Amino acid sequence: MMDANVQNDVVKLTDLTPQILIENFDRAVKNEKSATHLVLQYIHEVSERSLHLDLGYESIYKLLTDRHKYSSNQAYDRIDAARVLKVNPQVIEKVQDGSLNLTQLIKVGQCIKHEEKAGREFTAAQSENIFEQIENQTIFETEKVL
Repeated sequence: MMDANVQNDVVKLTDLTPQILIENFDRAVKNEKSATHLVLQYIHEVSERSLHLDLGYESIYKLLTDRHKYSSNQAYDRIDAARVLKVNPQVIEKVQDGSLNLTQLIKVGQCIKHEEKAGREFTAAQSENIFEQIENQTIFETEKVL
């Protein structure tokens, strides 16, 4: 619950005490991380069921950009990240607990896409091995592994 002056979903942060500001900031970050893992799960499931077609969108990309107003890069990034869930659905728990982040999933998703385009299968075992190596690592360290 926000203890801030909220008007039309806009928070006037300058009126908050330092303690309330930090508490609300911490809560907002936690909510954002929770929402990220949930959005990725939805993208994955909508894509798996091809529900975007039922809604009149030719691709999941068009659904994300036209209906949900993601930028092109944001849509592609989330599609790449959601691709990981197809190979290793359990990884979403690591996103939720913070040991993996969206950027890491995007990078791994891009690797999966590259392998698929080259006609090679990306297995769950390969995925698990990579995630063990990049868990709690920086993006720089993640890129070295990949």
